[in-house]
Amino acid sequence: MPQMAPYNWSLYLTLIIMFFMLTVLTNYFSNLSNTKSSTSQSLKPKSLNWKW
Repeated sequence: MPQMAPYNWSLYLTLIIMFFMLTVLTNYFSNLSNTKSSTSQSLKPKSLNWKW
């Protein structure tokens, strides 16, 4: 098998971390806008809604 370049694993790791942070930030901002629009429902403990 051809030997992988030493920067491949770090490149893939940073891409995965950036994708994870992007999903977390979009989830955070969507939940923030939802709590701003409906403050009465924010009192109920609900799980995080992942919107893809």
